[in-house]
Amino acid sequence: MNPLAPSGPPEIAWPAIAAVAALTVVATVALWWLRGRGLLPAAAHPIRVVAMRSLGGRKSVAVVEVEDQRFLLGLSDEAVSLLSPLPSEAKASGGGAVAARSLGVAR
Repeated sequence: MNPLAPSGPPEIAWPAIAAVAALTVVATVALWWLRGRGLLPAAAHPIRVVAMRSLGGRKSVAVVEVEDQRFLLGLSDEAVSLLSPLPSEAKASGGGAVAARSLGVAR
């Protein structure tokens, strides 16, 4: 018999496998937490709801941002209507806060 050749099945490095699994779980939880707090950029979501206000029933209005453009939308069960495009300089000059206040939403 050759003393260098193992006689049984190879040993599995259980501590290394456990460490990789634990690091994967920690990284997944950290990513979920950071996304939930809004600390990571949402590059996959170019559409963002800036403010929303219920008008009663199932009707509401919303300020929606798509890339650098903002729109005031009317929402109901039957349709989504463009009420008004908002000026693009509203974001830079703080007009978004005015639009949000006109909807009754605190920013």
